[in-house]
Amino acid sequence: MAYFYVEANHLEVTRFSIKSDKLVNKFKGKKIVQLGDLHGKSFGKNNERLIELIDKEKPDAVFITGDMIEAEKKNYEAALNLLKDLSQKYKVFYVTGNHEHKALEKKYKDDYMEYFRQVKDLDIERLNNQKLVIDPNFKVFKRETLSENYGKDNLKNNKEIKKANSESIDEKDIDKEFTPKKKNQKKYRYINIYGLILPFESYRYMFSNRKTKEINKEYIEHKLGILDKDECNILLSHNPLIFDEYAKWGADYVFSGHVHGGIVRIGKKGLFSPDRKFFPKYSFGEYDRGNSKMFVTKGLGSSALKIRINCRPEIISIKFE
Repeated sequence: MAYFYVEANHLEVTRFSIKSDKLVNKFKGKKIVQLGDLHGKSFGKNNERLIELIDKEKPDAVFITGDMIEAEKKNYEAALNLLKDLSQKYKVFYVTGNHEHKALEKKYKDDYMEYFRQVKDLDIERLNNQKLVIDPNFKVFKRETLSENYGKDNLKNNKEIKKANSESIDEKDIDKEFTPKKKNQKKYRYINIYGLILPFESYRYMFSNRKTKEINKEYIEHKLGILDKDECNILLSHNPLIFDEYAKWGADYVFSGHVHGGIVRIGKKGLFSPDRKFFPKYSFGEYDRGNSKMFVTKGLGSSALKIRINCRPEIISIKFE
C-alpha cells in the first residue's frame, strides 16, 4: 500500500528543451511549465506542494492541457484554487479536455458552469479553437478566431480578427516590432499558439462501444485554419493519440496529455490507453514526426483507474535554447 501511495503522490519534474531556428534570440532562456490531468487532486493543502514545484522552475508561462477537473465528482475547488494562484504569477494558457466537456453533460452541470464562469474572470488565456500571437514575454498582442461558417476555399482569408490590449507593445508598432526585417530572414519575434478543442464524440472510453468521430488534418484546418509554416506554431490539444494529424497540419510543437503516461509503465512504454488499446503509441515524453515535435505529460491525477505504477505524477519543464 505504501508503494501505491508514493507512486500516486510523489511529484516529479521532467525537463526538455526547444531549439527553433525560426525564432529570434529574445526567446532564448524562456521557460514553459506544462501540467494537466489534475482530475481535482490536491498535493498538500491548496496544492501547496505542486505550486512550490512549479515556482522552483521559474516559468515564463504555464501551459495547461486539460482535464483539470473530474467530471463525475462535484469538486472543482482544487483546480480553481490552483488556477487562481498560477494566474497571479504567470501567463497561463489553458485548453480543456474531455472531462471538462463531460462535466457539462452530467448531473453536476450547474456546478461546473460556475467553475467556468470563475475561470473566465481570471487572467487566463483559455483557448477555444483559437490562435494567439505572443511576444517573447508571452504577452498576447493578437487573437484570431475562425468563423464557423466558411468554406474550405476561404480558410486563409475568412477570419474574424480580434486584437488584444497589450502592455508590451503599442498596436501601431506591431508590424515594426514583431515581423522579420527581411523576408528571407526566417526569424520571427513572435510565436503563434493554437488551442484545439476536440469534440466529446472523438474520445473513446474504456467501457463504451460508442462510435468515435475521426479527427484528421481537414478537421483541424476547419477549426484552426491553414497555418504559415514559416512561422513558429505551437498547438495545445488534450489528446496525443492523433499526433500524426497534428504533424500533417504543420504544428512545430504540440503539448498534450490525456493518457496518464499509460498508468502502468513497462520500460519506456505505457500499458493502458483511454481508447481501450494496450501500449498506446504516444503516452509520455518527447516524440518526433516529420518536422513536428510533441511533448506528452504523464499528468497529475487519476480517473477511471486509480493507480499509478512506475508512473509518478509530474509536470514538464521546457526551456528555449
